[in-house]
Amino acid sequence: MKRGVSVAIIDSQGKTLVLKRSPDIGFGPNLWDLPGGRTESKEELRAIGKREAREEVGLEVELEDDYFSFYHHPVKHFDAYAFRAKSYSGKIDLSKEHVSFRWVSKNNWKELSYTPHVEAALNELFK
Repeated sequence: MKRGVSVAIIDSQGKTLVLKRSPDIGFGPNLWDLPGGRTESKEELRAIGKREAREEVGLEVELEDDYFSFYHHPVKHFDAYAFRAKSYSGKIDLSKEHVSFRWVSKNNWKELSYTPHVEAALNELFK
């Protein structure tokens, strides 16, 4: 079973970093996303999140011990886990997978369209 991890990076004002997926990407082009990725390996979930945050946005993150959201994608057949970053450092430097970023709040996050597992994670995060 493929597994994926999303990382909710939250700034000092309570806003969460979201990324716009490239129009050239295979799954969910032009949708908004959280930093993260999938793997088929036995890599530990938190390690996936830390690696993907570094690769996709250039940030070093420390993650909470437990995930706050779980989503099973019925079509793509993968399980997605979302973790909160306890802290982060660095400067945002997007990979080629994303074309822009925004910081969203509880009041405006629904203005954007997300991949299904990220929408589920943000719904849980902002409830």
